[in-house]
Amino acid sequence: MNSPALQERRLELQVDRAVFGLSGAEDRELRQVLNGLGDAVDADDGIAFELAAATLAAAWAEHEPMPSDVRDRVRARLAVEPVLTISQRTPDALTRHEGARRGNLRLIGTWGGWAAAAVLAVAAGVQWWGGSQNSAAGDAAAGVVAVAKRQALVAGGATPLSWAAWESQTGQSGPSEIAGVTGDVVWSPSNGEGYMRFVGLPPNDPAKEQYQLWIVDAELGLSQRISGGVFDVPTSDEVVVPIRPALGFTQPVAFAVTIERPGGVWVSDMSRRVVIAFAQ
Repeated sequence: MNSPALQERRLELQVDRAVFGLSGAEDRELRQVLNGLGDAVDADDGIAFELAAATLAAAWAEHEPMPSDVRDRVRARLAVEPVLTISQRTPDALTRHEGARRGNLRLIGTWGGWAAAAVLAVAAGVQWWGGSQNSAAGDAAAGVVAVAKRQALVAGGATPLSWAAWESQTGQSGPSEIAGVTGDVVWSPSNGEGYMRFVGLPPNDPAKEQYQLWIVDAELGLSQRISGGVFDVPTSDEVVVPIRPALGFTQPVAFAVTIERPGGVWVSDMSRRVVIAFAQ
């Protein structure tokens, strides 16, 4: 089986695991598929699908009826394998269920049709809501995956560093441009992956300005800070944003967020400061 076919089968099995749980034979097949793909697969996808199933099913169950093709697939599966609530699952089933084994997923009710639909949407990277809602729904699905992957990093030992007001941490005069922003940043050197979490960061107009992350590396110093990517914030509620460094770095000692022109800048004067976090 070639790589695209393996990827397709991998997604199908991971979706089924997130929604229904796998039989012994299916679990063995998934392990074989993952071994066959090797580095071509993200090890955190499974937990992301499971969290997506719970979160999206709860949040969007009232938006619109499930698409007929997804509904037919779910019904066919339910006809031969009834869905169990968590309290009804056997010890063997709980052992098989990676999310229950990890213990860090909030499982909502029974794993029914909307859970299946939500996970399939994340696996495909698209949503089915029509018209102008497509982009917003896709962004929401990506946000759910980011939340799950951030949680996986923390569960794996990465330490969240709390955001703080710039002046309180650096002693520089002049307040942060935006007050009251909380949250944290987490970076895993071993995974080369990280995420920012914000609460109270106001939505921006991408046509006028964007937020930009800056990473200070111990070897390069403040004068050669690295861009961690520009990003937009759609809501002042809690948001999780992936870090996308422009260059490699080895030992981050600080992360700082500024407001810059659309598209960001290579060198910032750091005049529009928002928050900063220092490594412990």
